[in-house]
Amino acid sequence: MPDTVQGRPVVGICRSGHRSRQTAKLPASRDIDAVDVPEGIAPRARAGRPVVDEGGRGGRIA
Repeated sequence: MPDTVQGRPVVGICRSGHRSRQTAKLPASRDIDAVDVPEGIAPRARAGRPVVDEGGRGGRIA
């Protein structure tokens, strides 16, 4: 297992939730703790919840 994920969950998120649901299956099949954000990022943003990039800056949905 790569050091970048060892001991930490891998989180998948996409705009609608469909692609992240599909991609969470691969790490889970390799005993990597994989978490899917089922509602996707778009409903989160519409609800006024924060959307930030990896640097903590305000993100946007493309």
